[in-house]
Amino acid sequence: MNELEYNSLSVIISIIASLILIFVTIRIENRSKREENRQLEREKKIEEEIAKMKTRQLELQEEAKKTEHEAKRIISLGENLAEDTKKIYFEEREKNKNYWRNEYESLKMNIETSMKRNLDALNSKFSILLEKIDKKIDAIDETNKK
Repeated sequence: MNELEYNSLSVIISIIASLILIFVTIRIENRSKREENRQLEREKKIEEEIAKMKTRQLELQEEAKKTEHEAKRIISLGENLAEDTKKIYFEEREKNKNYWRNEYESLKMNIETSMKRNLDALNSKFSILLEKIDKKIDAIDETNKK
């Protein structure tokens, strides 16, 4: 092989090696780009998931605030109900006291009235009896005088 053929062969091998190197480099770059794209897609999905989670977190916080507000409202209603029940209980208790006090007073007055009537009736009968006794004594005295 002469020098020209050798140089030509060397150039051809060099060109082939360069082409192989270019193809390998292109493949590596394409693979790197695909990997970068996959990584970007993963990051994008992760960011979307994070955004969804943040949105869900905000929704849950809002729901928690509503629930807390509702719980406070229910507690307040319960406290008001307890207060109203307590008032009603004491009012009813006072009414019962007044009722029994009034019943006692009414009964006492009825007994006093009845006793007064009976006493008046007894006084009347006793007066009549005394008058009869006085008449009999007067009659006996007159009989004794004669």
